[in-house]
Amino acid sequence: GIGKAFGLSFLFGLSVSCLFTLCAFAAPAFVLGVYTDKETIIPIAIPYLRIVAFTYPLHVLSSLIIALLRKLTG
Repeated sequence: GIGKAFGLSFLFGLSVSCLFTLCAFAAPAFVLGVYTDKETIIPIAIPYLRIVAFTYPLHVLSSLIIALLRKLTG
């Protein structure tokens, strides 16, 4: 049960985070345009978004491991 739920959650989370990472690299101005309408911020935020985009799959993995450990120990 727990292993299957973890596996499905990991696959779904990883696919969504990888999709967002690809979007952050392919069209960073579009992604940032969803969050802000200030045109002066977008060019400044593009390099930051490209750096941070690498962490999205890792964040999914760490969040799922934390949830799994809480379930197993609690």
